[in-house]
Amino acid sequence: MGKETKNIVIVGDGVAAWALAFYLREFSVKIISGAKHNHTCSFNSTSINCLRGTERGVSSLGDLICDSMDEFENFFQTHSPKGVDLGYEYQIWNELDHDKWVRRYPEFLQVQNDSFLSQHIKRNSFYVPNTAYFINPQELRKWLLDHSHAQVQSDFITEISLNKNEYTLNGLNGDYQADMVVLACGFQTRFLTPNTDESFAYYLDHCKPVVGDYLELSHARDHFPKWQESFNFAVGKYHFIYRHAENKIHIGSTSLNLESRELADKDLLRKIYHDVSAQLNFELPIFESFSAHCGVRHKGHKRLPFWGKIDDHKLFSVCGLYKNGFSFSFLAAKELAREISEL
Repeated sequence: MGKETKNIVIVGDGVAAWALAFYLREFSVKIISGAKHNHTCSFNSTSINCLRGTERGVSSLGDLICDSMDEFENFFQTHSPKGVDLGYEYQIWNELDHDKWVRRYPEFLQVQNDSFLSQHIKRNSFYVPNTAYFINPQELRKWLLDHSHAQVQSDFITEISLNKNEYTLNGLNGDYQADMVVLACGFQTRFLTPNTDESFAYYLDHCKPVVGDYLELSHARDHFPKWQESFNFAVGKYHFIYRHAENKIHIGSTSLNLESRELADKDLLRKIYHDVSAQLNFELPIFESFSAHCGVRHKGHKRLPFWGKIDDHKLFSVCGLYKNGFSFSFLAAKELAREISEL
């Protein structure tokens, strides 16, 4: 396929769609966004890119995580996009969990020897600092789409059919034609691919929705004016995240398998708030100061993501990105763009 092809349609309005539009910026691309009808997970996420001790050579998932992080970092260093703030994530644990964490981090430091951490953390003994990228989804989306020149159409696609060499996408507001279609719409993918190939159908049938709840506090510097850069205190399985560029705090998040809902569980979040507060050496604003959010992530079969062609013509998908959506999306976009350009 040459650059003269005019009708590439991406269904979805999350980071997978935005990244692909950017990597296909030499082509004419339309994004059909169903965000008004179906809240995208990318806008309901604590959105941090961090390797967290993952290394190559241990598993195929670990290799993909490392490759994707390399691609994201290359993208960040090459293009300096808006919406990405560099900082640190501190994995922190105590003596009771030491055997568990030392397997991942055989080299570690002591909290009491770090002036910043010892000021803010109590009852924890060990930590490892990891480079982390704190992502503002709205700003990153705007930057990627501004630099891709993609057109965005708000609609909800209900069916896709192929007639000869052209796809027809039926939406609530009208129909669309395309030479090529990429589905980047998470769990909605299953409803748009009733006649897909058997192996991809098996993959989709074994994917899971996973709800993540978290708390958000705006105007964080009104409470903590001395903090000058983004950081994340990862204490056990919960996170206290300060996002300097956004002036926000996030607390969370959960990972609840096989749940699909758009309303946060405030009782659960209240418990997490108190659990996190008990680990901190400073007083949090009251629980009622925070707003509650949740997003539904699409967890791939065996936690593996998918991207590639899913029919005998030119229908593609990228899905199952789960917790690594803001890094997997960039490797997926690079590889799909290369495959598409060669057709």
